[in-house]
Amino acid sequence: MKKSISKVLLAAATTAVMLSSCSKAPDESRYIPKTAGVVVDLNAKQLTTKLVTNGITMDKLFEATQSKDTSNEVMKAWKDAENSGIDMQSHFFASFVFQGQPAEHKSYISLTASLKDADKFEAYLKKNIANFSLKTQNDFKYIWEEKQHAVIGWNKSAVIYISAVDPSNLEKYNPGGSSSPDYGDPIIDSATAIIDTAVAVPAALVTTEDDAQIKTWVTEVDHLFHLKKDETAGSIEPFAKLLKEDADAGIFVNPEAIYNSGQFTMIPANVKKLMEGSFYTGTVNFENGKIVFNGHSYMGKEMAAIYKKYGKKEIDMDMLKKVSFPEYHRFHFLCL
Repeated sequence: MKKSISKVLLAAATTAVMLSSCSKAPDESRYIPKTAGVVVDLNAKQLTTKLVTNGITMDKLFEATQSKDTSNEVMKAWKDAENSGIDMQSHFFASFVFQGQPAEHKSYISLTASLKDADKFEAYLKKNIANFSLKTQNDFKYIWEEKQHAVIGWNKSAVIYISAVDPSNLEKYNPGGSSSPDYGDPIIDSATAIIDTAVAVPAALVTTEDDAQIKTWVTEVDHLFHLKKDETAGSIEPFAKLLKEDADAGIFVNPEAIYNSGQFTMIPANVKKLMEGSFYTGTVNFENGKIVFNGHSYMGKEMAAIYKKYGKKEIDMDMLKKVSFPEYHRFHFLCL
């Protein structure tokens, strides 16, 4: 009897391991470059399933969280999003890519989702985007969204939204953050951000600077749509593992991609060397009224060697209080 139970347990464990190792990464993830410094994943299907299981619909959720003055407006936006052609049961990714010098404005945020009806998505944009002007490049279509200074590109199965970001003022991308961005103002506070373009604005002349910006972001969208496998974030083992966890939400941080972007030239070269091959991931799951967060740190060769040599030690907080700000800033990186 004991042998039979052991065989059953062994078979179950083996099956679980095989399913876990063979689980397919979300299709949307193949459009995320390995140069992304921060990636946020929202598993919309899993989240909505949990809401329904607990007797909560999106209608009830909006009614509970919004005032009477805004609930109808928010609900209308959600209903529009459901009929926009975007697959509201897919994964939604927000990726921050830091590159070039700050003055070059080459850093950007990309929002990625799946499409279930590309024609319906195009019709939605035509109805809601001011000065809608459809263009085609290679195997995808795109438009320039003047209000957000963003390019929205899509093919038959996916949509990518790209807009410049200012790495020195990232707080403005938080809900309730700064209301006076230096350039652009991408909306990233919800899964519907990709198609949330607000009220139409009067037509404006497109300047030479706008033309250059459009060309830059269209080229980048083209690049993302045609990433080779070894150019994607999925080729990084910690990111691939994060996706296989199939959490309600996840976050991936690649310090090396951030530090080597040219955006943070004040960081000493030895710190950059120290962080090579280091990654951080985290998952969020909503279980039985609780929010469960799990984080993982992956050490690179240099960091692992230091950890092996000195092991885990407690920080002397009294000493830390005596360190001046610049030194503390460096100390912070050493303690990551």
